[in-house]
Amino acid sequence: MACMKRIANDLPAAAPTRRPLAAPVQVLALHVPLPAPDLDASLAFYGALGFRVVDRGTGEDDRRWARLALPDTLAAQLLLQECPPLEPIELRLEVGSLRAALHALAAVAPWAAGRADTDADSACVTDPAGHPVVLSASRP
Repeated sequence: MACMKRIANDLPAAAPTRRPLAAPVQVLALHVPLPAPDLDASLAFYGALGFRVVDRGTGEDDRRWARLALPDTLAAQLLLQECPPLEPIELRLEVGSLRAALHALAAVAPWAAGRADTDADSACVTDPAGHPVVLSASRP
């Protein structure tokens, strides 16, 4: 961290610019790393929300990991890695049907779906590692 601060301090200040970009910007991939003390429970939780395993393995420290994505895109991926929980990371996911998502979660994580803080358009559940996941119904 100190190294990054030193590098940032050594860089010259950039002059503000309002020029349009030469080409459209496209995000090719967004990886969200999430600590998962119980990888199997986390895989079941996110699997119930429609994520599928893209890749999995074991790191040099013998901790298992799995990379997940939604079926229709590889652009946004979750990287679940066995390790002790850190500070909670809030995820926001849009689902086709809030009721169906909570029903699917109830089958694999009844403790999460049963305590969901819900209103008409969204619900907040907690994944097995304690990360809050806000589910919002997609708008037609």
